[in-house]
Amino acid sequence: MNILFLCTGNLCRSPTAQYLLVAHLRTLEVDAVVASAGFRRDGQPSPALAQEVLAARRLDLSAHRSHHVQADDLAWADLVLGMAREHVREAVVLHPAAWPHTFTLREIVRRGAQVGTRREHEMIEEWIAAVHRGRRTADLLGSDDADDIADPMGGTREEFQAVADVIDGQLRALGRLLWPAGAGLGRSR
Repeated sequence: MNILFLCTGNLCRSPTAQYLLVAHLRTLEVDAVVASAGFRRDGQPSPALAQEVLAARRLDLSAHRSHHVQADDLAWADLVLGMAREHVREAVVLHPAAWPHTFTLREIVRRGAQVGTRREHEMIEEWIAAVHRGRRTADLLGSDDADDIADPMGGTREEFQAVADVIDGQLRALGRLLWPAGAGLGRSR
């Protein structure tokens, strides 16, 4: 399974989500490729505060460099997770075929909780399709705290920490939905 996180600059939120999910998947022994990208920058390091917050969790963000998202990145991904509604909208404009598997992180967790935990032998693609069912692009107009995770750029260490905590909590909830005990691992089962 290929998972792509998106945020504005690919400096704070999406790399934080990427590194945290890689660590969680390692613990769950899930085989997946996780990447991140953004819409504004390319080749920039994450700010010191983002690095410090992840270092406190024993994750090293120092080698990360921002990547400007391309349509090929979106075509590669089986699941695209934006940090805010605007990232989902921009992704779908760039690659319209991504719509059925592109959500905000909070949206997929919220909708996934309504669909329920992935069942034993249910393919991940089937679960994602069930989560997508009934969505309308108009539902993602504007911004909404129910879907958006605040951008900590320019903020304090406490703000960076709070964002990392929110992302971590959402990823843990997504992990419980997608990879519950007995549901099987990986793409096909």
